Amino acid sequence: MIEKDRILAIESHHLLHSLRASDFDIPSAIGELVDNSIQAGAKKIHLNIEDKSVGDRRPYRIIDKIICGDDGHGMDGAHKSILHSCIKLGYSTRFDERTGIGRFGVGMTLAGIRFATKIEVYSKQSGNAWNYVHFDLNDKDDLIDGIEAPIQKNIPEKYSSIVGKDQGTLVIWSGFDKFAEQDLHSTTYEDKFDIPDSLNPYGYLNHWIGRTYRKFIWDGIELFLNGQEIYSFDPLYINKNKNKFPEDDPAKLVYTDEIEWPIYKKLRKNLDVEETSKIKIKVSLLPEMYRQIIGRGGEDFKGRYIVENEGISILRSNREVLYETIPYFMKGGKKISWEDKDRWWGCEISFDPVLDEYFTVKNVKRGALPVKDLRDVLFEKMYGIRKQCIDDVQSYWKKYEKIKEKDKEKDKDGLPTTHKDAERIAIITKIPGEAKAGKDLPKEEEEAKIDEMITGLDEIEGAKWKAKFKAQPFTIKDEHWRGDTFIDMTYLEGNAVLHYNLNHAFFSEIDLIKKRLDESPESGELATRIKNLLDVLLMSFARARQEYPEEDTYTVKQILDYIVRDWGRYLENYTKAYIKETSGEE
Repeated sequence: MIEKDRILAIESHHLLHSLRASDFDIPSAIGELVDNSIQAGAKKIHLNIEDKSVGDRRPYRIIDKIICGDDGHGMDGAHKSILHSCIKLGYSTRFDERTGIGRFGVGMTLAGIRFATKIEVYSKQSGNAWNYVHFDLNDKDDLIDGIEAPIQKNIPEKYSSIVGKDQGTLVIWSGFDKFAEQDLHSTTYEDKFDIPDSLNPYGYLNHWIGRTYRKFIWDGIELFLNGQEIYSFDPLYINKNKNKFPEDDPAKLVYTDEIEWPIYKKLRKNLDVEETSKIKIKVSLLPEMYRQIIGRGGEDFKGRYIVENEGISILRSNREVLYETIPYFMKGGKKISWEDKDRWWGCEISFDPVLDEYFTVKNVKRGALPVKDLRDVLFEKMYGIRKQCIDDVQSYWKKYEKIKEKDKEKDKDGLPTTHKDAERIAIITKIPGEAKAGKDLPKEEEEAKIDEMITGLDEIEGAKWKAKFKAQPFTIKDEHWRGDTFIDMTYLEGNAVLHYNLNHAFFSEIDLIKKRLDESPESGELATRIKNLLDVLLMSFARARQEYPEEDTYTVKQILDYIVRDWGRYLENYTKAYIKETSGEE
């Protein structure tokens, strides 16, 4: 009962509409759902985003529903139970808790009403039935009278596969009414990839979740977006566990440190904790394979998000709460001005929730910037190591430029190649037998194969490669792809293209050996001969395979016998031609 002369501190139904202007964006709102599932002990968390088409003249797709299902331990469905209160703004079983990723008690509801008008929650504890509770901003009874008691109700059949069989929780946000902010398509891209017609589960949202919850994914929690498992993403580029590009070279950990930081006295007393807590710092230098060419900014490695790697990843209880540059990062006349070259080093700072006040953590878990005193200490720790990293990057650029200038040759059409000698040997060597693979290939199929090989090139460069493929018996092309295959072959009408997978450990090791030998003029010439003979070796294998039509059928024994025999024969011819060519004999 309200005491005399007192009034309610909150006009609840007006406040709820006002709170819809919170700081949440779509990814951080979805993060609140994931947080709750993790705290409920879920091992599998499914996120589904359903979209719909809007607009008459130029239709586009926007979010219609966001659904989160998990196999966590579920909530009690009795009257005034956890399930009954879970939508209540300000309610939390973990309010001001400093041991996990939850704390404030406003997350799921505040995040939901930021974009949607209706929140539905189904939950089931082991051995019990499914219970259901909901809240609708457009329902006056819900706004004024409050949340109805839970009822027993099974989840919609279409979502049965995204929750646990015996326990779990399903949350559905619907009634989205903020069209401008529902258009996730403008940010569901991978750097330099085309924007899809519908939501791309391997676009930015996938990347954000994989980065934010990387530590949980590494610990075994499985996250799915629209049925596709989410890759982890380490902004230090060190940990390749469940990463989309596990075969890329890992970054190098160049610096680690720990800071003992005092906990607020009042908090120490309330929580009965130690006087200090550790802030952990890690700094990495990105792999050389990403940063060989100055001015390219990592654009040759799509999907790695190198171009956005300018800043620091800050983790609270292993959950990322900030990934951006720190403003006013300066002290004593020194300053870190974030530039393109800062993308080549990564930094991770992690802390426990007992230090929330020093990182100014918001209730939406975004923008956790350190306070000035802490920022000064971090600056002193990082200024020198950041300079060292950038110096190392620039030093490698200079070294690589020298290697590139020494190695780089161009053929008559101006196309870059490091296989000019072997391709010339293929032209001048007389080879017995007839190239049958690719013979009588329909013109349409040949053109399709060529078009596939020049995908992504501009019209002029593509035309040059096309002419080269047709003008010489063998073309050797350096490429990058995932998998254990180290070479591939494309056979055309009388010609062949030999593709090298430079991602393969074999070529990486060959390249490393050649670079070391190149440091000496004497051994540098030897390195070139070894590399050319390697080209001849692989080209001979491709030529042996070319003897047999692709549509013919052979036993395994026949293939091995015939190809090994012919491989040695062609290798003999090509090698002799190479020796004669390089010795200057007539």
